[in-house]
Amino acid sequence: MVAKRRKEQIAEDAKALTRGLEEQRALNLRTIKSKIDGHLSDEDFRTMKTSIAEETARIEETMRSLDA
Repeated sequence: MVAKRRKEQIAEDAKALTRGLEEQRALNLRTIKSKIDGHLSDEDFRTMKTSIAEETARIEETMRSLDA
């Protein structure tokens, strides 16, 4: 019973992380588009790209730890 619940929790966590990764990818695309359209300064663009990259790496690391 405990193993089944653990497996279900991992599946739920994986879904949430996948959604988070998709959100970061969408945010990345919106950030690029905003920069191209002239709505973001170079500094804001770099800040956003760094933030997105860090969050993406954090999510991917957490996903890897679920597989362990």
